[in-house]
Amino acid sequence: MCLKARLEFLGADDADLGRVTEKIASSRLVDFHLEENRPAERRVVLSVAEHGMGCGCSFLRKSFSWRGPFWALRVPGRRLLAGVVRDVLANTNRLASFEARWLGPEHLPRTATQVSKASLLNAIEQGRVKPEVRYEIRPVA
Repeated sequence: MCLKARLEFLGADDADLGRVTEKIASSRLVDFHLEENRPAERRVVLSVAEHGMGCGCSFLRKSFSWRGPFWALRVPGRRLLAGVVRDVLANTNRLASFEARWLGPEHLPRTATQVSKASLLNAIEQGRVKPEVRYEIRPVA
């Protein structure tokens, strides 16, 4: 059972996405892992983890419940995750959604909610990321 902090990207330029994630990985000491690649849909999903970790469980406090109203993210983990998302948003307009998803034998039904970039960053920074919610970034009009 693991926590996956997942970033969904839409668009065609995978080389550009590679450059962006390499830059962020080296400056933030995180690793990006390919979760899904669907070229026909022009969709890529990456998960982010602290360097050397395979999943996002290290972002969590030692005591947590995936059934709680919010993920119990450690303060340094929240800051790191918010910084990564902020850097991604500053370097590409391809980010379509973010979710912190529990991968295990049991999990809650997944829901989606539309948010602004600022609201997403605030939720991460304030430790208000809900389990099993996919935060879809509203396009700027």
